[in-house]
Amino acid sequence: MKLKLIASLLVAAGAIATSSSAMAAAKDLDSCCMPTDQDFPKNGGNLGNQSYSSLSQITKDNINKLGAAWMVHTSTEPATTPTFSPGVPDTQQQTTPIAVDGVVYTDTPSGDVIAVDGATGAVKWKWHPTIANSGFGPVSTRRGVSVGGGRVYTHASGNRVVALDQKTGAQIWAVVPTPPAGSGETTLGNIGKIATVYYDGMVYIGTADANRNAGFALNAATGAMVWAFWGGAKPGLVVTDVNGVTYNAGDTWTTKVTPNDTPNTCALTGGVAPWLHPAIDPELNMVYWAFGNVRSCGSSQDASGRPGVNLFPARWSRSTPKRVPTNGITNRYAMGNGTWTTPVRRCWPM
Repeated sequence: MKLKLIASLLVAAGAIATSSSAMAAAKDLDSCCMPTDQDFPKNGGNLGNQSYSSLSQITKDNINKLGAAWMVHTSTEPATTPTFSPGVPDTQQQTTPIAVDGVVYTDTPSGDVIAVDGATGAVKWKWHPTIANSGFGPVSTRRGVSVGGGRVYTHASGNRVVALDQKTGAQIWAVVPTPPAGSGETTLGNIGKIATVYYDGMVYIGTADANRNAGFALNAATGAMVWAFWGGAKPGLVVTDVNGVTYNAGDTWTTKVTPNDTPNTCALTGGVAPWLHPAIDPELNMVYWAFGNVRSCGSSQDASGRPGVNLFPARWSRSTPKRVPTNGITNRYAMGNGTWTTPVRRCWPM
């Protein structure tokens, strides 16, 4: 397993004799593929997850002149909210820091969230929940926070999603999301590892490590569930794709070699996890998630026990009409042909 291991510190590097010209304003998250500037506003940089910056001061000619400008040990820094508490010596994490308006926001190895001045390294605040001050504790392995609407969105123990005040780190809301009424589902999967993504008043979150896993959207202001969609087509599910072709998606999870044979229950314990943070295309009004780690009737490396094409979702409509988030209706399922992508048997979010 390949892990992106990041020590529990943030380091800012500065080039010797760089330009002093003013930088452009931070780009808003309103385009799929606009390169980032001096800010890096989400995990993946822009909404398209391209991780590309338009900055040009650091080049192959001066990169050897970079030196540390400041250093912050994110774990050992004391917490400032909800109550003061000393830091801890944890060192391993898998998160990607983001930068918004000159402030760096990141998870810490112990599951806290810290905000650091990007120019000076000064800690602005650090959030550390405990049973005593919040009724719940942190969760350790996480892959990034998101910022929007004056709030920072993160995870906590007990399958919680939490919104913090962007300026102070004070908790605004904490919820334990559950499947929408009428979904027929009993779980969303395990929340905690996947980076949150904010866009246009919604927070998008994926889950992992459960028999059934979902990508879902919360109202960013309140934490209320807006919609959820599960990987792995349950028995009896019939879908119509963007070309108007109808498929009995549930029957593609057969354990027999004969197409559409029974039993077709592998999807009920299939995992099929969207544990990569999604990409968003505002113009098309779409959210894109990669689903992987199909693990039932064999394993994520051995699909011989489920010879069907194992349909699972590849793309969602964000909303109808555009920019008014009301549903998560799928309009594409992934399967093995020339138009769609082949189902991913295993993927790592790195």
